[in-house]
Amino acid sequence: MVDRTSAGSYLKDMKAYGAAGQAYMNWAAKVAVGLDTGVPWVMCKEDDAPHPVINACNGFYCDDLTPNKPYKPALWTEAWTGW
Repeated sequence: MVDRTSAGSYLKDMKAYGAAGQAYMNWAAKVAVGLDTGVPWVMCKEDDAPHPVINACNGFYCDDLTPNKPYKPALWTEAWTGW
């Protein structure tokens, strides 16, 4: 599977920005999908990634990962060990 990942480092903290953070996430998804790359787009650590972007786990502990829509796959992007 080939995928593209967007704005990952900001998105993990965007909930602290409330509506502005949500608006940024939606904007980033719209821009990414609008590039029409022909491959799926992924947002790591973003449980409410908008359609058609796939939410994914990026980390060591991903046992609670569930897709945010029944038609999206469960996706794990990497295991960083930082300790």
